[in-house]
Amino acid sequence: MYQKISHDVKIAAMALYEHGLLPLEDILACTGFSESTFWHSLKLWRETGDVVRVTYSFPGCPCTLHFDDINYLVELVKHHPTWLLDELLELVHVGISLKKLRRIAKEWDEDKQAEFVQHMSQYEAEEIGFIDETSKDERMGMMACNVVEGSFNAVKFLDFLEHDVVFTTVFTLPWSTFCSCDGQCKYPSQ
Repeated sequence: MYQKISHDVKIAAMALYEHGLLPLEDILACTGFSESTFWHSLKLWRETGDVVRVTYSFPGCPCTLHFDDINYLVELVKHHPTWLLDELLELVHVGISLKKLRRIAKEWDEDKQAEFVQHMSQYEAEEIGFIDETSKDERMGMMACNVVEGSFNAVKFLDFLEHDVVFTTVFTLPWSTFCSCDGQCKYPSQ
């Protein structure tokens, strides 16, 4: 069975052997380690001045991400500091790879973004309603539906039509605008 041999015991054994104070058999009998361990420690002692190999690694699991991947994630978090870890995990879960993210980033059109911001700036905050399927907060006057593909049966769909869709009709004033979570804006005239 493996047992850890003290650093001090190994150094003492090397000193006894190097100075010729005891024969090798007596040193091995006193210290309790094998001859191969002794020769291995002696070799390290002569090469490095110590009886244990110096390790330059950090404790813990090795990093599985490439340096470029880590830099990309850091830049992504700097660019979108409001993103949460669960959103990044969701990207991984749906199979969006680093390669796909880079392609999307290359296709990002800042002119279209500026055009959208200019278009939305013509509305007052009270004129815009945002629809998101993740939350509902009646205290703030916001509502959302739990619409996920495949999550509806006939009863849930009827409830959705009777309660959620009917509730949104109060916002169908001529100046109302609805922005869904996919970034599309709907107007009452549409």
